[in-house]
This record gives sequence, C-alpha cells and structure tokens, in this order.
Amino acid sequence: MLDGSIADVTLLQNLFAELSKLDAEQIYLVLDRGFCSENNFQMMFRDNIGFVAGLKSNLKFAQQSLQEFVPQLMLALSQQHSPEIDCYCATKKIEWYSSSRAFGKEYSPFYIHVCYDLQR
Repeated sequence: MLDGSIADVTLLQNLFAELSKLDAEQIYLVLDRGFCSENNFQMMFRDNIGFVAGLKSNLKFAQQSLQEFVPQLMLALSQQHSPEIDCYCATKKIEWYSSSRAFGKEYSPFYIHVCYDLQR
C-alpha cells in the first residue's frame, strides 16, 4: 500500500529503488490505472517485475482489444464465461516493444484480459 498523495506514474520510480534493496527472487505488483504509462511498463519489463494493472481505456492497444472482444463477449457464449468472477472473458497476447539507446530493441509478452459483465 502506497501513499495516495504522490502521483502514481512517478511513484513507481521511487518504489523500484526501494524494491531493488529487497533480497527477493521475484516481485509482483498489483496496480490501478494510475500507474499506466509506457515508461512504467518498460521499467517493469526491464527490471523483470511481474505486474497486473488496470489499463486506461484511452490507450491504443486497450481500445483495439475492446473493439475486438466486446462484441463477441456480448453474445454471452458459455465457453467464454468465468464462473469464478461471473463475467465473460477473453485474453490476447501482444508483443510489447520498446527501443532505447541503453537497451536496444526489447520485446516482452503482454497479456490483455478483457472481462465483460452482462449486468453492467
């Protein structure tokens, strides 16, 4: 749990500095949409930090996934239903690509999960 008075996007940089001091084999973060930025995703991939984050719907790849999946999820097909969360779900894997002088070209798997609730 982190202090809510600091901007989420910049908070991760400070958090990564603290996490690097831990003697942990693997670190996983659960993040809200405030942490969504290409820079933050690149830092987490680069530092091998696992994460689950709510995506901002205005991100291009999020919009593309919604346009692709929502029409079929609205059909409410039983094979797409997840009884654990009582929603209709679909998953898409994309390759997250970044390029920098320091690290060159980097590709990381990025999974987008879309959940659709008929009641909402």
